[in-house]
Amino acid sequence: MSDPTLHIVAEKSLAGEIPLNTGACALAVDQDREMVYIYGGFQLPAMEVPLGDLWELDVKKGLWTKLTALLSCPGNPNSSLPILEGPSMDYIRINGTTSCLIISGGIRGGTDFLWVDPVKREYVKLDIDGATPRSRQFADMIYSNGYLYIFGGISVWPRGGVHEARQSFCIAKMLDDTGKRWEWVRRDAPIPAKVPQLGYSVNAYLVCNESKILLVPGLTSEDTLDLSSPRKNFILFDLCEWSFSTQSNPQGSPPVKVSNYTASSIRTRALPSDQYLIMAPTEVVNPSTTDTRFYKYILPPSGPRFDGLNMPDDFNVCIIHLVTINNDIFILEIKI
Repeated sequence: MSDPTLHIVAEKSLAGEIPLNTGACALAVDQDREMVYIYGGFQLPAMEVPLGDLWELDVKKGLWTKLTALLSCPGNPNSSLPILEGPSMDYIRINGTTSCLIISGGIRGGTDFLWVDPVKREYVKLDIDGATPRSRQFADMIYSNGYLYIFGGISVWPRGGVHEARQSFCIAKMLDDTGKRWEWVRRDAPIPAKVPQLGYSVNAYLVCNESKILLVPGLTSEDTLDLSSPRKNFILFDLCEWSFSTQSNPQGSPPVKVSNYTASSIRTRALPSDQYLIMAPTEVVNPSTTDTRFYKYILPPSGPRFDGLNMPDDFNVCIIHLVTINNDIFILEIKI
Protein backbone atom coordinates (compact mmCIF):
# COMPACT_ATOMS: atom_id res chain seq x y z
CA MET A 1 0.00 0.00 0.00
CA SER A 2 1.53 3.33 -1.09
CA ASP A 3 1.80 6.02 1.56
CA PRO A 4 1.46 9.75 0.94
CA THR A 5 4.31 12.13 1.47
CA LEU A 6 4.37 13.52 5.01
CA HIS A 7 5.31 17.20 4.88
CA ILE A 8 6.29 18.66 8.26
CA VAL A 9 5.61 22.37 7.98
CA ALA A 10 7.54 23.99 10.82
CA GLU A 11 6.16 27.15 12.35
CA LYS A 12 9.46 28.94 11.78
CA SER A 13 9.34 28.17 8.03
CA LEU A 14 6.08 30.09 7.48
CA ALA A 15 5.81 33.79 6.67
CA GLY A 16 3.22 36.22 7.97
CA GLU A 17 1.68 36.52 11.43
CA ILE A 18 1.44 33.13 13.13
CA PRO A 19 -2.05 32.29 14.51
CA LEU A 20 -2.54 32.41 18.24
CA ASN A 21 -5.83 30.49 18.24
CA THR A 22 -4.56 26.93 18.11
CA GLY A 23 -6.61 25.53 21.00
CA ALA A 24 -10.31 24.64 20.60
CA CYS A 25 -10.35 26.08 17.08
CA ALA A 26 -12.01 24.87 13.87
CA LEU A 27 -10.05 23.92 10.74
CA ALA A 28 -11.09 23.58 7.08
CA VAL A 29 -9.26 23.11 3.77
CA ASP A 30 -9.82 24.42 0.25
CA GLN A 31 -8.26 21.62 -1.78
CA ASP A 32 -8.38 23.42 -5.14
CA ARG A 33 -6.63 26.59 -3.99
CA GLU A 34 -4.47 24.76 -1.41
CA MET A 35 -5.60 26.98 1.45
CA VAL A 36 -6.03 26.05 5.11
CA TYR A 37 -8.40 28.02 7.35
CA ILE A 38 -8.43 28.22 11.16
CA TYR A 39 -11.17 29.96 13.14
CA GLY A 40 -11.96 30.71 16.77
CA GLY A 41 -10.38 29.02 19.76
CA PHE A 42 -8.27 30.47 22.54
CA GLN A 43 -4.81 31.92 22.89
CA LEU A 44 -2.15 29.51 24.05
CA PRO A 45 -0.59 28.68 26.41
CA ALA A 46 -2.84 30.36 28.99
CA MET A 47 -6.08 29.11 27.36
CA GLU A 48 -7.89 32.06 28.96
CA VAL A 49 -8.19 34.51 26.05
CA PRO A 50 -10.98 33.50 23.64
CA LEU A 51 -10.58 34.70 20.08
CA GLY A 52 -12.80 35.39 17.07
CA ASP A 53 -10.18 35.44 14.33
CA LEU A 54 -10.15 33.77 10.92
CA TRP A 55 -6.73 32.83 9.51
CA GLU A 56 -5.74 31.67 6.04
CA LEU A 57 -2.62 29.66 5.21
CA ASP A 58 -1.49 29.65 1.58
CA VAL A 59 0.29 26.29 1.49
CA LYS A 60 2.05 27.03 -1.81
CA LYS A 61 3.51 30.30 -0.55
CA GLY A 62 3.91 29.23 3.08
CA LEU A 63 2.13 32.44 4.09
CA TRP A 64 -0.34 33.10 6.92
CA THR A 65 -2.88 35.93 6.54
CA LYS A 66 -5.18 37.15 9.29
CA LEU A 67 -8.52 37.73 7.54
CA THR A 68 -10.50 39.07 10.50
CA ALA A 69 -10.13 42.79 9.74
CA LEU A 70 -10.30 42.21 5.97
CA LEU A 71 -13.82 40.75 6.02
CA SER A 72 -16.96 42.84 5.57
CA CYS A 73 -20.61 42.05 6.23
CA PRO A 74 -22.78 43.55 3.43
CA GLY A 75 -25.53 45.71 4.87
CA ASN A 76 -24.01 45.66 8.35
CA PRO A 77 -20.69 47.56 8.31
CA ASN A 78 -20.34 47.53 12.11
CA SER A 79 -20.59 43.75 12.35
CA SER A 80 -17.65 41.63 13.48
CA LEU A 81 -16.92 37.92 13.60
CA PRO A 82 -18.06 36.29 16.86
CA ILE A 83 -15.67 34.98 19.49
CA LEU A 84 -16.03 31.19 19.54
CA GLU A 85 -14.37 28.34 21.42
CA GLY A 86 -14.96 24.87 20.01
CA PRO A 87 -16.80 25.86 16.80
CA SER A 88 -17.38 23.64 13.76
CA MET A 89 -16.37 24.61 10.22
CA ASP A 90 -16.24 23.11 6.75
CA TYR A 91 -15.23 24.40 3.32
CA ILE A 92 -17.81 23.71 0.63
CA ARG A 93 -17.76 24.07 -3.15
CA ILE A 94 -21.06 24.31 -5.03
CA ASN A 95 -21.32 23.35 -8.72
CA GLY A 96 -17.63 24.07 -9.19
CA THR A 97 -18.20 27.84 -9.07
CA THR A 98 -19.35 29.03 -5.64
CA SER A 99 -17.30 28.22 -2.57
CA CYS A 100 -17.52 29.29 1.04
CA LEU A 101 -16.81 28.42 4.64
CA ILE A 102 -19.72 27.44 6.89
CA ILE A 103 -19.11 28.04 10.61
CA SER A 104 -21.37 27.15 13.54
CA GLY A 105 -21.54 26.43 17.25
CA GLY A 106 -18.91 26.95 19.88
CA ILE A 107 -19.05 28.59 23.28
CA ARG A 108 -20.75 31.97 22.95
CA GLY A 109 -21.86 30.95 19.47
CA GLY A 110 -25.29 29.57 20.33
CA THR A 111 -27.03 28.29 17.22
CA ASP A 112 -25.82 30.92 14.76
CA PHE A 113 -24.40 29.89 11.39
CA LEU A 114 -21.97 32.01 9.38
CA TRP A 115 -21.37 31.97 5.61
CA VAL A 116 -17.89 33.27 4.75
CA ASP A 117 -16.43 33.87 1.28
CA PRO A 118 -12.66 34.09 1.91
CA VAL A 119 -11.99 35.12 -1.71
CA LYS A 120 -14.43 38.04 -1.84
CA ARG A 121 -13.72 38.75 1.86
CA GLU A 122 -17.41 38.76 2.81
CA TYR A 123 -19.54 37.03 5.43
CA VAL A 124 -23.21 36.90 6.41
CA LYS A 125 -25.27 35.23 9.11
CA LEU A 126 -27.38 32.37 7.76
CA ASP A 127 -31.08 31.99 8.47
CA ILE A 128 -31.85 28.26 8.30
CA ASP A 129 -35.53 27.40 7.84
CA GLY A 130 -37.22 25.32 10.49
CA ALA A 131 -37.06 25.10 14.28
CA THR A 132 -33.59 25.80 15.67
CA PRO A 133 -31.60 22.82 17.05
CA ARG A 134 -29.90 22.97 20.41
CA SER A 135 -26.50 24.66 20.57
CA ARG A 136 -23.38 22.50 20.32
CA GLN A 137 -19.72 22.97 21.16
CA PHE A 138 -16.87 20.70 20.03
CA ALA A 139 -19.12 18.94 17.51
CA ASP A 140 -17.99 18.19 13.96
CA MET A 141 -19.64 19.39 10.77
CA ILE A 142 -19.15 18.04 7.25
CA TYR A 143 -20.70 18.89 3.87
CA SER A 144 -21.58 16.46 1.07
CA ASN A 145 -23.74 16.84 -2.06
CA GLY A 146 -26.01 19.62 -0.86
CA TYR A 147 -26.32 18.52 2.76
CA LEU A 148 -24.61 19.68 5.93
CA TYR A 149 -24.16 17.05 8.68
CA ILE A 150 -23.43 17.85 12.34
CA PHE A 151 -22.52 15.15 14.87
CA GLY A 152 -21.96 14.98 18.63
CA GLY A 153 -20.56 17.74 20.79
CA ILE A 154 -21.56 18.98 24.22
CA SER A 155 -23.79 21.66 25.68
CA VAL A 156 -21.24 23.28 27.99
CA TRP A 157 -17.42 23.21 28.00
CA PRO A 158 -16.71 20.86 30.94
CA ARG A 159 -14.05 22.96 32.67
CA GLY A 160 -15.43 23.66 36.12
CA GLY A 161 -18.88 22.25 35.57
CA VAL A 162 -21.18 19.47 34.43
CA HIS A 163 -21.76 19.13 30.69
CA GLU A 164 -24.39 17.35 28.63
CA ALA A 165 -23.22 15.21 25.72
CA ARG A 166 -25.08 15.58 22.46
CA GLN A 167 -25.59 11.96 21.39
CA SER A 168 -27.54 13.20 18.40
CA PHE A 169 -27.09 14.66 14.93
CA CYS A 170 -28.52 17.36 12.67
CA ILE A 171 -28.85 17.61 8.89
CA ALA A 172 -29.47 20.79 6.88
CA LYS A 173 -30.36 20.81 3.17
CA MET A 174 -29.08 23.52 0.84
CA LEU A 175 -31.90 25.28 -1.05
CA ASP A 176 -30.02 27.30 -3.67
CA ASP A 177 -26.64 27.59 -5.40
CA THR A 178 -25.39 30.46 -3.24
CA GLY A 179 -24.99 28.34 -0.13
CA LYS A 180 -26.91 30.99 1.82
CA ARG A 181 -30.33 29.31 2.02
CA TRP A 182 -30.81 26.08 3.98
CA GLU A 183 -33.51 24.18 5.81
CA TRP A 184 -33.29 21.69 8.67
CA VAL A 185 -34.36 18.17 7.71
CA ARG A 186 -33.10 16.54 10.94
CA ARG A 187 -32.87 18.43 14.24
CA ASP A 188 -31.25 16.78 17.25
CA ALA A 189 -32.13 13.33 15.90
CA PRO A 190 -31.11 10.69 18.48
CA ILE A 191 -28.24 8.36 17.63
CA PRO A 192 -29.16 4.68 18.23
CA ALA A 193 -28.20 3.29 21.63
CA LYS A 194 -25.95 0.63 20.04
CA VAL A 195 -23.66 3.34 18.65
CA PRO A 196 -20.67 4.29 20.87
CA GLN A 197 -20.82 7.64 22.65
CA LEU A 198 -19.49 10.33 20.30
CA GLY A 199 -18.48 12.73 23.06
CA TYR A 200 -16.86 16.07 22.32
CA SER A 201 -14.10 16.80 19.82
CA VAL A 202 -15.60 14.07 17.64
CA ASN A 203 -14.04 13.92 14.15
CA ALA A 204 -15.90 13.25 10.87
CA TYR A 205 -14.37 12.29 7.48
CA LEU A 206 -15.86 11.53 4.06
CA VAL A 207 -14.86 8.00 3.01
CA CYS A 208 -15.89 5.18 0.62
CA ASN A 209 -16.10 7.42 -2.47
CA GLU A 210 -17.99 9.99 -0.39
CA SER A 211 -20.85 7.55 0.23
CA LYS A 212 -20.21 7.38 3.98
CA ILE A 213 -18.93 9.50 6.86
CA LEU A 214 -16.42 7.93 9.24
CA LEU A 215 -16.96 9.15 12.81
CA VAL A 216 -14.10 8.88 15.29
CA PRO A 217 -15.40 9.32 18.88
CA GLY A 218 -13.93 12.04 21.04
CA LEU A 219 -13.59 12.52 24.77
CA THR A 220 -16.40 12.04 27.28
CA SER A 221 -15.54 12.48 30.95
CA GLU A 222 -12.02 11.07 30.75
CA ASP A 223 -8.86 13.14 30.42
CA THR A 224 -7.44 10.80 27.78
CA LEU A 225 -8.89 8.80 24.91
CA ASP A 226 -8.60 5.01 24.69
CA LEU A 227 -9.45 3.91 21.15
CA SER A 228 -8.94 0.24 22.05
CA SER A 229 -12.14 0.26 24.10
CA PRO A 230 -15.30 -1.17 22.45
CA ARG A 231 -17.03 1.99 23.68
CA LYS A 232 -14.79 3.97 21.31
CA ASN A 233 -15.20 1.95 18.14
CA PHE A 234 -15.22 3.95 14.93
CA ILE A 235 -18.61 4.50 13.30
CA LEU A 236 -19.80 4.70 9.70
CA PHE A 237 -22.76 6.91 8.76
CA ASP A 238 -24.41 5.96 5.46
CA LEU A 239 -25.22 9.07 3.38
CA CYS A 240 -27.97 7.32 1.42
CA GLU A 241 -29.84 5.68 4.30
CA TRP A 242 -28.79 8.09 7.08
CA SER A 243 -27.99 5.08 9.25
CA PHE A 244 -25.14 4.15 11.59
CA SER A 245 -22.93 1.05 11.73
CA THR A 246 -20.00 0.25 14.01
CA GLN A 247 -16.48 -0.64 12.81
CA SER A 248 -15.94 -3.44 15.31
CA ASN A 249 -12.80 -5.38 16.26
CA PRO A 250 -10.10 -3.59 14.27
CA GLN A 251 -6.79 -5.40 13.92
CA GLY A 252 -3.53 -3.98 15.17
CA SER A 253 -2.88 -1.75 18.18
CA PRO A 254 -4.93 1.46 18.38
CA PRO A 255 -3.95 4.55 20.38
CA VAL A 256 -4.59 3.85 24.05
CA LYS A 257 -3.82 7.07 25.91
CA VAL A 258 -4.06 10.31 23.93
CA SER A 259 -5.20 13.65 25.35
CA ASN A 260 -6.74 14.50 22.00
CA TYR A 261 -5.94 13.84 18.38
CA THR A 262 -6.27 15.10 14.84
CA ALA A 263 -6.57 13.03 11.69
CA SER A 264 -6.75 13.39 7.94
CA SER A 265 -8.11 10.95 5.39
CA ILE A 266 -6.33 9.87 2.24
CA ARG A 267 -6.92 7.40 -0.60
CA THR A 268 -4.01 5.17 -1.49
CA ARG A 269 -2.28 5.63 -4.81
CA ALA A 270 -1.61 1.92 -5.35
CA LEU A 271 -5.13 0.74 -4.51
CA PRO A 272 -7.72 3.47 -5.24
CA SER A 273 -10.44 1.46 -3.50
CA ASP A 274 -8.54 1.65 -0.19
CA GLN A 275 -8.67 4.60 2.12
CA TYR A 276 -7.21 5.35 5.52
CA LEU A 277 -6.70 8.03 8.14
CA ILE A 278 -3.42 9.39 9.40
CA MET A 279 -3.96 10.06 13.12
CA ALA A 280 -1.78 12.19 15.37
CA PRO A 281 -1.93 13.58 18.92
CA THR A 282 -2.79 17.28 18.98
CA GLU A 283 -1.60 17.99 22.50
CA VAL A 284 1.58 16.44 23.86
CA VAL A 285 1.78 17.90 27.35
CA ASN A 286 3.42 14.99 29.14
CA PRO A 287 5.09 12.44 26.81
CA SER A 288 5.64 10.08 29.73
CA THR A 289 1.89 9.60 30.32
CA THR A 290 0.30 10.16 26.89
CA ASP A 291 0.77 8.43 23.55
CA THR A 292 2.78 10.62 21.17
CA ARG A 293 2.88 8.25 18.18
CA PHE A 294 1.24 8.67 14.79
CA TYR A 295 -1.15 5.98 13.54
CA LYS A 296 -2.71 4.80 10.32
CA TYR A 297 -6.31 3.58 10.48
CA ILE A 298 -7.08 1.50 7.39
CA LEU A 299 -10.69 1.15 6.28
CA PRO A 300 -12.27 -1.89 4.62
CA PRO A 301 -11.70 -3.78 2.39
CA SER A 302 -8.09 -3.95 3.69
CA GLY A 303 -9.15 -3.09 7.25
CA PRO A 304 -10.28 -2.11 9.74
CA ARG A 305 -6.74 -2.09 11.07
CA PHE A 306 -4.39 0.18 13.01
CA ASP A 307 -0.73 0.49 12.02
CA GLY A 308 1.87 2.58 13.80
CA LEU A 309 3.86 5.21 11.90
CA ASN A 310 7.41 6.26 12.63
CA MET A 311 8.14 9.99 12.82
CA PRO A 312 11.52 11.75 12.83
CA ASP A 313 13.32 11.67 16.18
CA ASP A 314 13.39 15.48 16.36
CA PHE A 315 9.62 15.81 15.84
CA ASN A 316 8.44 17.17 19.18
CA VAL A 317 5.55 19.61 19.27
CA CYS A 318 2.77 20.45 21.68
CA ILE A 319 0.03 21.34 19.21
CA ILE A 320 -0.30 20.31 15.57
CA HIS A 321 -2.82 20.54 12.76
CA LEU A 322 -2.98 17.72 10.23
CA VAL A 323 -4.47 18.27 6.76
CA THR A 324 -4.61 16.49 3.42
CA ILE A 325 -4.04 18.52 0.25
CA ASN A 326 -3.91 16.83 -3.15
CA ASN A 327 -3.30 13.41 -1.60
CA ASP A 328 -0.39 14.53 0.57
CA ILE A 329 -0.39 15.03 4.33
CA PHE A 330 0.75 18.36 5.78
CA ILE A 331 1.68 18.50 9.46
CA LEU A 332 1.55 22.08 10.71
CA GLU A 333 3.75 22.52 13.79
CA ILE A 334 2.69 24.97 16.48
CA LYS A 335 5.09 25.12 19.43
CA ILE A 336 4.02 26.67 22.71
